[in-house]
Amino acid sequence: MNRRDLERLVLELKRQFDRFAAGDSLGRFKLVGPGDDARLAEVHDDARFLDHALNARSGICEIFVRVEPNQYTRKGFLVLDHSPSNNWGGNQALVLRRQLMQATAEALVLLSSASGHDCGLVLPGDTSPRLIQAGTCTQVVLAELAKSSAVDGSLDPQLKLLVNQARYVEFAILVLDVHKLGSPEVRSALTSISKHCELVIVEVSDPWDYQLPSLGKVRLRQNGEVKRVDTSDGNTREAYVAMAAERQRSNQEFLRGLGRDVQHHELITSIPFGTQFLSEFAPSPARRAS
Repeated sequence: MNRRDLERLVLELKRQFDRFAAGDSLGRFKLVGPGDDARLAEVHDDARFLDHALNARSGICEIFVRVEPNQYTRKGFLVLDHSPSNNWGGNQALVLRRQLMQATAEALVLLSSASGHDCGLVLPGDTSPRLIQAGTCTQVVLAELAKSSAVDGSLDPQLKLLVNQARYVEFAILVLDVHKLGSPEVRSALTSISKHCELVIVEVSDPWDYQLPSLGKVRLRQNGEVKRVDTSDGNTREAYVAMAAERQRSNQEFLRGLGRDVQHHELITSIPFGTQFLSEFAPSPARRAS
């Protein structure tokens, strides 16, 4: 998905937010409520906050919007999993897992910006992770994100840096491989982050993460160990399905334990990105902020 398609997708999602009453949008990506002060309207202002009385009284060709006195821009960071294991997709996949994760990260940066928030990045570096500060121009953030798309790196150093930064921001977004959430190191980091700011977790998976294809004997790597597995064996395939179901149950239990300030979304490589993104992030009564 190219940048223009992403921008159109985010614009459509932003329109859905704008049709919602104040405070009913997804999580804390909502825009602030109306206040008593007013200022001249800007291009991306929410039409719900138009000050119709002031506009009628002014008698000039300018449009005013109401501003809440304590309005401020919320700041946060996005972490994208750059693990080498994301460079693949099964035969049912429309895109590689890495491509879907990259598109998701770019769309969430655009959505944050469109909602009036500043989203920085925690990126892998040569020797240590790099920080792109929240408040950096959105186009620069997107350019940095694009440059890092071909970079491989471990998720753990990025999370350690995010843990140190979490107390200074209002939200953190993680886009990661579905298998990472079971890691003790990742769970420990997410538990720490959730104590300081709102957490948005987006898991990206492939159909083969839930059911083995029948490909005969293949070599699989798990936790650094390479095993030879007969994927045509019925017992092996059933055990794999059971393992995937247990992983999903364990992850859901862990996420519930993090509290109500954690949003969880799942995307899969076999469904068109635009359809999934709108479905997952569209505002709905079931996803009101606490």
